[in-house]
Amino acid sequence: MGLNRLPVRTDLVIFAIRNGELQVLLWRRRDEPFLGEWSLPGGFVHEGEPLEDAAIPGVERIIAGIRQALR
Repeated sequence: MGLNRLPVRTDLVIFAIRNGELQVLLWRRRDEPFLGEWSLPGGFVHEGEPLEDAAIPGVERIIAGIRQALR
């Protein structure tokens, strides 16, 4: 009997204090499922991939979004 593999994700939680208030970074999903809903940045872990490596694309998307917002 084979084991069913469940998908594993990395989700990044980024906090900031702005104007004395604690805030967390969220963004709207651009794809289904849950198109348009708020989400933590992150992604799926591929089989054999270290968790640290799986988190890198999420960090890169955050940095790209911050750069675009600052332009």
